[in-house]
Amino acid sequence: MSRGKVVALVLTLALFVGMSFVLAGTDLGLGETIHSIPFMDGASGGLNHAVFETYGPVLLVLASLMFGAILGGVYLSKEDDLE
Repeated sequence: MSRGKVVALVLTLALFVGMSFVLAGTDLGLGETIHSIPFMDGASGGLNHAVFETYGPVLLVLASLMFGAILGGVYLSKEDDLE
Protein backbone atom coordinates (compact mmCIF):
# COMPACT_ATOMS: atom_id res chain seq x y z
CA MET A 1 0.00 0.00 0.00
CA SER A 2 1.47 3.34 -1.01
CA ARG A 3 1.97 6.24 1.37
CA GLY A 4 -0.75 8.29 -0.35
CA LYS A 5 -3.30 5.54 0.13
CA VAL A 6 -2.42 5.20 3.81
CA VAL A 7 -2.81 8.95 4.33
CA ALA A 8 -6.15 8.91 2.48
CA LEU A 9 -7.37 5.99 4.60
CA VAL A 10 -6.36 7.71 7.86
CA LEU A 11 -8.03 10.96 6.83
CA THR A 12 -11.18 9.11 5.79
CA LEU A 13 -11.38 7.31 9.12
CA ALA A 14 -10.78 10.55 11.03
CA LEU A 15 -13.53 12.27 9.07
CA PHE A 16 -15.89 9.37 9.69
CA VAL A 17 -15.21 9.42 13.44
CA GLY A 18 -15.68 13.19 13.58
CA MET A 19 -18.90 12.98 11.58
CA SER A 20 -20.19 10.24 13.88
CA PHE A 21 -19.58 12.38 16.97
CA VAL A 22 -21.30 15.39 15.44
CA LEU A 23 -24.33 13.38 14.32
CA ALA A 24 -24.58 11.60 17.68
CA GLY A 25 -24.44 14.88 19.57
CA THR A 26 -27.04 16.73 17.50
CA ASP A 27 -30.71 16.52 18.42
CA LEU A 28 -32.38 15.96 15.07
CA GLY A 29 -35.91 16.09 16.50
CA LEU A 30 -36.96 12.84 14.87
CA GLY A 31 -39.78 12.27 17.36
CA GLU A 32 -41.44 15.61 16.72
CA THR A 33 -44.35 16.11 14.33
CA ILE A 34 -43.81 18.73 11.66
CA HIS A 35 -46.93 20.73 10.90
CA SER A 36 -45.44 23.36 8.63
CA ILE A 37 -42.11 24.86 7.64
CA PRO A 38 -41.60 27.97 9.79
CA PHE A 39 -39.82 30.18 7.24
CA MET A 40 -40.40 33.61 8.82
CA ASP A 41 -41.63 32.70 12.29
CA GLY A 42 -39.67 35.16 14.42
CA ALA A 43 -36.06 35.46 15.41
CA SER A 44 -35.66 32.08 17.08
CA GLY A 45 -38.22 29.86 15.37
CA GLY A 46 -37.61 30.33 11.66
CA LEU A 47 -36.10 28.05 9.07
CA ASN A 48 -32.90 30.04 9.01
CA HIS A 49 -32.48 29.57 12.77
CA ALA A 50 -33.13 25.84 12.44
CA VAL A 51 -30.62 25.43 9.64
CA PHE A 52 -27.75 27.52 10.97
CA GLU A 53 -28.19 27.34 14.75
CA THR A 54 -29.77 23.95 15.45
CA TYR A 55 -28.18 21.93 12.64
CA GLY A 56 -25.02 23.99 12.21
CA PRO A 57 -22.53 21.23 13.11
CA VAL A 58 -24.23 18.79 10.74
CA LEU A 59 -24.18 21.42 7.99
CA LEU A 60 -20.43 21.92 8.49
CA VAL A 61 -19.75 18.19 8.28
CA LEU A 62 -21.81 17.85 5.10
CA ALA A 63 -20.06 20.86 3.57
CA SER A 64 -16.68 19.31 4.40
CA LEU A 65 -17.74 16.02 2.81
CA MET A 66 -18.90 17.78 -0.35
CA PHE A 67 -15.66 19.78 -0.53
CA GLY A 68 -13.64 16.58 -0.11
CA ALA A 69 -15.67 14.89 -2.84
CA ILE A 70 -14.93 17.79 -5.20
CA LEU A 71 -11.21 17.65 -4.42
CA GLY A 72 -11.21 13.87 -4.84
CA GLY A 73 -12.91 14.17 -8.21
CA VAL A 74 -10.35 16.70 -9.39
CA TYR A 75 -7.51 14.49 -8.13
CA LEU A 76 -8.91 11.41 -9.86
CA SER A 77 -9.40 13.26 -13.13
CA LYS A 78 -5.79 14.51 -13.06
CA GLU A 79 -4.28 11.20 -11.89
CA ASP A 80 -3.67 9.87 -15.41
CA ASP A 81 -1.68 12.98 -16.35
CA LEU A 82 0.72 12.58 -13.41
CA GLU A 83 1.91 9.06 -14.20
